[in-house]
Amino acid sequence: MQRRRPRSAAHGFLKKEFVSVYSPIGNRDGNLEGTPAYLPGSPHHPGGILKGGKAAGGYYGDDDWCSTKLRQTLEHKIATAGRCAQS
Repeated sequence: MQRRRPRSAAHGFLKKEFVSVYSPIGNRDGNLEGTPAYLPGSPHHPGGILKGGKAAGGYYGDDDWCSTKLRQTLEHKIATAGRCAQS
């Protein structure tokens, strides 16, 4: 059995695992038209254009999307808080 080398963050970056594209004006002006289809957020990607993202612990982008993501995060934290207190 061959041993695998540990993967670094740079390895993931080069494989495009952590890269996505976002524009606050979306694709209405064609500003994302040149992005390759393998990047999430590209208008050519199967998932379509991203509505926002997360950086430094906070969400940015479309207001409704940010509100939904924040609510989901808080609901998850509240649901798991009970398990931590019981331990």
